[in-house]
Amino acid sequence: MTRETPYFTDRERAALAFTEAVTLLARSHAPRRPAAQFTGDEIAALVSLITAINAWSAIAVSTRAWSPAPTSREACPEQTMVGV
Repeated sequence: MTRETPYFTDRERAALAFTEAVTLLARSHAPRRPAAQFTGDEIAALVSLITAINAWSAIAVSTRAWSPAPTSREACPEQTMVGV
């Protein structure tokens, strides 16, 4: 989707592509460095952020730490909607 929408700059697209490559590392192996877009310090910061986000996502998914909020009908089953 980020490749198709006009709402991202080239720099943002490079960061998103790098994020995807790092996230899917097991499939794609070492990603290409976006050296043209970022300095070494910026790449290090991106890798740190990507790793932290992926780690928290893995923890949340594997422990089922998050569940969607109940719908209004699920939250108050004793209330019925008349005419629906």
